[in-house]
Amino acid sequence: MSTNTGGSGKKRTASTSAGRYASDLQRYAESLHQLGHMLPLSRVVIEPRFLPPPATALPGSEDEQFDHYRVVPIIHDHPFLHADCALETLTIDDLAGGSRALALLGAPGSGRTTALAAIVLHSLNLLTFPAPLDPVQSQLDSADAALSEKDRAVRVRERMLMEQRAREQSAHAPPQQATADEDAPALPPRSFRHLLPVLVHLRDLVPFVQADTELDPAEPLVRAVQSRLHPATARALPNVLYTQLAAGGCLVLIDGIDELSAADHATALDWLRAFLTHYPANRLIAAGPICGCGPLLDLGLPPVYVAPWNRQDRQMAASRLSAALAGQQRHDRAAENVQITQLDLTALYPEELIWRVLAAMESASDAAPAPSAWPQAALNRMLPERYSLQTPLPVLARLAARQLDEGRIQPQQIENAAQPADNTDNAAPAALLEVLRNSGLLRRYSDGSYAISQPRLTAWLASHWLSEAAVDEHSRCHGLPAWSLCAEYGAMHAPPAQSVQQRMVAAGDLAGDSILGMARWLAFAPADAAWRGSLMKRLSVILLAPSQYPLLRERAAAALLETRDSAALLIFRRAARSASPDLRRIGCIGMGALGGDEAVRDLRALLEDQQAEVRLAACIGLGAAGGEQALDGLVLMLTEGSEPLRQLAAEALACHSEAGWPLLHEAIQADDMLLRRAAIFGLRRLRTTWAQIEIYRALLGDAQWYVRSAAQQAYQERQSGRMPSPLAAPEPLHMLDGLRRWATKHGTQPMDDAAAGTLLKRMLREGTPKERESAAYMLGRSGAVAAVSTLYAALRDPEEAVRAAAHRALAELQCRTGIVLPGIT
Repeated sequence: MSTNTGGSGKKRTASTSAGRYASDLQRYAESLHQLGHMLPLSRVVIEPRFLPPPATALPGSEDEQFDHYRVVPIIHDHPFLHADCALETLTIDDLAGGSRALALLGAPGSGRTTALAAIVLHSLNLLTFPAPLDPVQSQLDSADAALSEKDRAVRVRERMLMEQRAREQSAHAPPQQATADEDAPALPPRSFRHLLPVLVHLRDLVPFVQADTELDPAEPLVRAVQSRLHPATARALPNVLYTQLAAGGCLVLIDGIDELSAADHATALDWLRAFLTHYPANRLIAAGPICGCGPLLDLGLPPVYVAPWNRQDRQMAASRLSAALAGQQRHDRAAENVQITQLDLTALYPEELIWRVLAAMESASDAAPAPSAWPQAALNRMLPERYSLQTPLPVLARLAARQLDEGRIQPQQIENAAQPADNTDNAAPAALLEVLRNSGLLRRYSDGSYAISQPRLTAWLASHWLSEAAVDEHSRCHGLPAWSLCAEYGAMHAPPAQSVQQRMVAAGDLAGDSILGMARWLAFAPADAAWRGSLMKRLSVILLAPSQYPLLRERAAAALLETRDSAALLIFRRAARSASPDLRRIGCIGMGALGGDEAVRDLRALLEDQQAEVRLAACIGLGAAGGEQALDGLVLMLTEGSEPLRQLAAEALACHSEAGWPLLHEAIQADDMLLRRAAIFGLRRLRTTWAQIEIYRALLGDAQWYVRSAAQQAYQERQSGRMPSPLAAPEPLHMLDGLRRWATKHGTQPMDDAAAGTLLKRMLREGTPKERESAAYMLGRSGAVAAVSTLYAALRDPEEAVRAAAHRALAELQCRTGIVLPGIT
C-alpha cells in the first residue's frame, strides 16, 4: 500500500508540475501581441493560416501537377497581391502532419509571434477557432427540429451508415498517387495536442549557450524557459522537460532569430543545429524572416509561410478588437459610431491594422485619421492616461535606435535616455522604465536587457530619431537590414524627396528591391508628397514595360498594392487591356486584390479572354474582389463556365460562408453533372458536417462516375489528412529525378549534393532549352549560391524561358541569403 501511495504521490507531483507549467505558459502566450497587457490573445486572435512552399516538381515535367492557381503571383515579401485569392492554405493541424522541423517565415509584423502563441494555446487545448456562421447548417437544423424524435433518430442512423459505406468503398478504391508509396514513413499524428509545448525567444536562450558544443543543448533551452516562469514552476520544470525531450514528446517553438545581433545570430544557429542533432524526435518550429531565411533552410527545415489576412480576416480582426476595447478609455467613441466595417484595411500588416482601428476609435471626428496618427493612437492606448505622448516619445525614439543598432537595449541606456536634461529628477528613469514594462512596450529578457516588443512600432519610433539625426547617421543607417522598415514610416513626418531621387537614379538590384521597397513609403506619406507621382510612374513603367523579366512584373504588381494609392487601380486596368497575355493575367489579380465596381466589370469581361491563363486569373480575381457583382459573376461561371472556371468559382464561393455556402449546397443537388462535380471542389474546402455528408452522398449514389471520382478524391484527402499535402523535408538535390535522368543520359550519376550542383551548372550550359530552364529552376530552389556566376551567364541565353528561369533563380538566392545581387543594365 505504501508503494502505491508513493506512486500516486509522484504522479500527483508530476501532474501538479505540468499543470503549473501549462498555466504559466498560457499567461505568457496570451500576452504575446501588441495589446497583450490589456487583452488576452485568445479574445482577439484570428486563426493563423499558412502557405506551403512552391512545388518541387520541375516545370513541364511528368511530376508536375496541374494547378489552376499557378496564374497567381505569390510574392511572400510583398504578400497583399495574393492575400484575397482562394489559395488552399494550411491549418495548425496541417503543420502537425508535416515535417518534424519547420521554418515559419514571414515579414516583420506579419503575425509570426502571434502564430507561435496561438499554436501553444491550441496545443494546450485552450484555444479553438469558431467556425463562421453557417446558414446551411442553420437551415438543416431547423428542418431536423421539425421532425419527430423517432424520425430524427432514423436520420442520424442513416448518416452513420452512409459514412460507414463511404469508408468501405474508399478502402476498395485504387489508391491516389499521393499515397501510393507504401514504403514511405508514417506521418506524425495531425495534432500537436499530445506534445508538451515549449515556447522560447532566442534573446532568452543565447545568454545560456556555452562555447563547449559537447554540452547538452537542452540545458540552455530549459534555462531560457525557466526565465519566463514563476519561481516555484521553474524549480519543478527541469525534470518534466528533460523527460519529455528525451522521449520526443515536445513541441519546441523558437522565435526571434531575426532580432539578434550578428554574433548572437551565429550562436543561436550553432545551438539550433546541435539541438536538431541531439533531439531529432521532437517537433520544432523556428520563426524567421523571408529575406535572409537561408541559414534556417540550410539546417534542413522546410519553409512554411504566414498567410496574409484576407478581407474576411481583416474585418473580423477589426471588429473583435474594437468590441473588446470599446469604452476602456475616456476618449473612445461609442462602438456603433466607429464604423469599423467601413475602414479601408487594404494592404495592412496585422500590427498596422491594430494602429488603424485604434486611431478610428480615438478620433473625435468622422474624418479618417491620417496614417501619421495611427501609431500615435497605439502608443496612447498602451501608455497610462497620465502620460502624454510627447513625454516618452523622444525617449522611446532613442531606445528604438539603440535596439536596431545593437539588437537589444541595456538598462543603463534606458536610464541615460530617460534622464532629464537638468538631472533634477533622479527617480524619473526608474519610474518610466516601470511604466514602459507594465504597458508591454518594453519586454525584459533573461540577460537583463530589454527590447521594444513590436517590430513595426520599433521602426516608427526609430524613424523619429532618424528624422532629427545628422546627415552622416542617415548614410550609416541606409542599407542596414535592421533599419529597412524605418524609411516606410519616416515618410510620415519627413518626406524623403532627396532619398527618393537618389534611390531612383541609383543602380538597382536584381530583384528590384531598391525601387519596389519604396512603394510602401507611399502608404504613409502625405497625399501631397511631391515625389508621389514620379514614384508611381516608375512602378508603372516596371510593370508595363513591353520587355521585362516576368518576376519583376509580378513584384512590381505586388508592390503597387502596398502603396495604398488609388492610382494603382488605373495601372492594373491598363495592364488588363494590354496586348500581352502575361500583363492581362497580372492585371486581373491586381484588380481582384483592390476590388470595387470598376474592377469587377473589367474582370467579368476578361472571363471571355482568348487566353486560358487570363480567364483563370479573371475568375480568381472575381473571387478576391468580393461584393454582389463579383458574386453574380462567380455564379455565372459556376453554372455556365468551362470546367476549370467552374472549379475556381466553387472554391471561391467556399471562402464566403453567408453567400457562397448555400449556393454550393444547391449546386451539389443540381441536375447538371458538371455543376455537381464543380461543387465537390468547393465542398472539400469546408470543415462542416453537412459538406462531408454531401461528399458521402455523391461518392455513394451519384449516377455519373465523373462526379463520383471527384467525391472519392475529396473523401480520401479528408480521411488521410492530405488536404492540402503535408509539408515534407526537402528532397536532396542529387536525388531529383530531372537531374538523375539528365546525368544518366550523359553517363554519370551525382553521388551527393556537391556533385549535383556541379552537374546542374553543366546542364544549364549544355542542355536543351527545356533542360536549361529546369536546371536554373533547381539551382534557385536548392539555394546553390556557388552557381551565381553561371546563372548570370544564363541571363544572356537565347531562349526567353531560360533567361526568365535564371532571373527567378538569382532573385531566390538574393532573398535566401539576404545579399544584394546587382541588376543587369
